[in-house]
Amino acid sequence: DDLNFARSMFKCRSISPEGGKSKAAFLVSHDERFLIKEVKTKEMTALKKQYQDILWYADKVLFDKLPSLLTMVVCSFKVSPPNGKSQYFVIQRNLRFDMLTMQHSIFDLKGLGKDRRAATKTKHEREMLGVDGLRDPDPHELEQEEEEPKTTVLWDQNFREWAGGRPLCLLPNDLKYVEAAVWNDTLFLQNKLFVDYSLLCVVEQRSSSCSSGSKAQERPRGVCLGIIDFLRSYNMGEKVENKVKTFVNNKEVTVQQPDVYAHRFRSTMGTFFVASL
Repeated sequence: DDLNFARSMFKCRSISPEGGKSKAAFLVSHDERFLIKEVKTKEMTALKKQYQDILWYADKVLFDKLPSLLTMVVCSFKVSPPNGKSQYFVIQRNLRFDMLTMQHSIFDLKGLGKDRRAATKTKHEREMLGVDGLRDPDPHELEQEEEEPKTTVLWDQNFREWAGGRPLCLLPNDLKYVEAAVWNDTLFLQNKLFVDYSLLCVVEQRSSSCSSGSKAQERPRGVCLGIIDFLRSYNMGEKVENKVKTFVNNKEVTVQQPDVYAHRFRSTMGTFFVASL
């Protein structure tokens, strides 16, 4: 309710997630229930333009129980310092809140191939993947590394390497919900011409005490999913960027036209998750 929201937001602190490319400012409420993220002017413009449709969709999710993973915007505001540039911010639920007491990894998944890999060399990733992702880590190398910040965000190829090339197991009913939610959300975002969104996947780490090959080690004990960063509209600027990057790099680009982006997103997410037996 409003009172609890005010209690959460009365004090915030700045955080610096590693792995992101937007360089946007992030803050977290003192109880870590909510995230405050800086957005660009054109993203705020898109939110203002589409807010009635977004509220309609949120109503369907809340009251009609429509399956959805969309991380809704709780509120938005503008900060205008007297002698500085105005900044826009949105407040959203912190998907990591229920996992804060557990060791976990965070993956930002856009549905791209092996080229989308965060080039991190942290102690955590060395422990999970090996120093180069292929061999076991050297204990002496691990001792020299600093602990990984809790907000390090990894990408699609990191997820594949972390999972050993296998999909992540979900309970059958959970998988059905995720598949329905991804379809509903991408259809809605496609119709509103939104692109460049991600599926944030927060995964509790496997227990190190589990014996090799045991069922407890086949899948993590907890998974939290949410679609984030969905306020980027596909306009002339994105069309030009798409053409230029395709011509210069001659490889798959992140931002495609909305229907192509949605199809690629749905197809790839279908390879990341599977029902457990």
